[in-house]
Amino acid sequence: MNALIRPLRGDSVAIVGFSPTREQAPWDDVSGWGELFICNRLGLQPGVTRWTRHWDPHPLVWTKDHFTPELYTEYAAFLSHDHGDRILYHCDAVGPNIVPFPLIETLQTANRRYMTNVIAYQLLFAKFLGAKRIGMWGIDLRSDTEYGYERPNVEWAIGLCEGAGIEFVFPPECALVNNDGLLPLYGIEEKDSPLADVERMFTARLKDIDEHMPRLTKRNDDLLKEMYIAEGARTQTAIYLNDIRQARRGGKILNQPPIANETVPEGVKR
Repeated sequence: MNALIRPLRGDSVAIVGFSPTREQAPWDDVSGWGELFICNRLGLQPGVTRWTRHWDPHPLVWTKDHFTPELYTEYAAFLSHDHGDRILYHCDAVGPNIVPFPLIETLQTANRRYMTNVIAYQLLFAKFLGAKRIGMWGIDLRSDTEYGYERPNVEWAIGLCEGAGIEFVFPPECALVNNDGLLPLYGIEEKDSPLADVERMFTARLKDIDEHMPRLTKRNDDLLKEMYIAEGARTQTAIYLNDIRQARRGGKILNQPPIANETVPEGVKR
């Protein structure tokens, strides 16, 4: 049997990523979720108790350049380890469970050269293998990092799969294809959204703070200047006081305190 296209164990595929909702993944539900796809270094993370297929489209030279030596050594050992009947999809790694990355099958399923992240590969290959249900945990693509251009690709792949009749399961916190009803239907619903109201409120607040910052910065600088003057006066006064106390024991006053001409902070007695 070709390990690359080994049939699914059941018709349900759980795809798990790194975000906190991965804790809700069906790690122990073997009967409900026969396949569990992971990627990159997830198999080395605590709490990842079960997986059936591992995915990494990055060449090893890229991984070595982007990992610390310790992390790369650990990951390379993971790739070369014998994982039994599990499959590891990789483009150039060598190991008892490594099979070629299913690029051709995935692109044929997509019918488009549009792949910006590993999740899209996993989704479309699950479709290629005949999945009827796909669950996604630990995958939000919410922040303004590379997720900004990765998320549209994932949601497009979800749309392709749903269009083929595949059912999707998401944790309630998942941001994919979801706005929690906070956005109106474009053009149809003329009302604005509660989210937009909150955004306007915080935008106005940020503008107000920015307008006050120059005045606050000047005030801070003036207070720092006054503090430095007071600190200098304090140090000098302590030196003079020490000389006077030494003189009371018969010592000679070496520093003549120019009290009359000394600049001291406002409110400090001469």
